[in-house]
Amino acid sequence: MDSNAILKQLLLSAVSATSAVVDQLRKNLDELVVQGRLNPEDAKQFLDDIFIRIREEQGNLEDQFRKQVRIALKELEVPTQSEFEVLKARLEQLEFQVRQLQDRR
Repeated sequence: MDSNAILKQLLLSAVSATSAVVDQLRKNLDELVVQGRLNPEDAKQFLDDIFIRIREEQGNLEDQFRKQVRIALKELEVPTQSEFEVLKARLEQLEFQVRQLQDRR
């Protein structure tokens, strides 16, 4: 599984978890309204505010996740794509030099 697929799966999991929390919150607010402890308009406004906040945070979630993955990979000393390409080019150069030395014999 490539990193984009993993990222998508994690984001889908986060969306699913958020959805479950919102559903539970809606049930709890409905209960408070039925009990008369909360005004229906206040419950609706609270949910609207929550949805606005979720939308705002949703935009940042992927960026934050990518940043954390980069930090973790750096701490594990996993080479970046560009570092890998430099190493690959160096290896190809050394292989070429070895072939030239072998051909001289």
